[in-house]
Amino acid sequence: MTEMPASTALAAELVPTSRPKVLVFLRWLPSLVGAFFFGDATGATWKGTDIVVRRADTGRDVLRMGGLDVEEADHLIALVRADLDTHTVESFLDEWRHRA
Repeated sequence: MTEMPASTALAAELVPTSRPKVLVFLRWLPSLVGAFFFGDATGATWKGTDIVVRRADTGRDVLRMGGLDVEEADHLIALVRADLDTHTVESFLDEWRHRA
């Protein structure tokens, strides 16, 4: 008997960050200032997106990766969803809790 993939028990989605907007802005502000004065826009993106993995049965969060910009979040959620389809719940959580 094969084990069920994690995607049967867990679901991943993009959500606005759970951190207070002021703290997110203060973290983003130095990048904006650097871009203005030095012309370096590296890191001057709004890091207000989290990836949340929740249990399908209860809706409880089991994993949250926060402080991502939209491009980072899009790339990472594709990886998370691919791993949900190929790993068991236990192996998925073991792998991703070390990354988060």
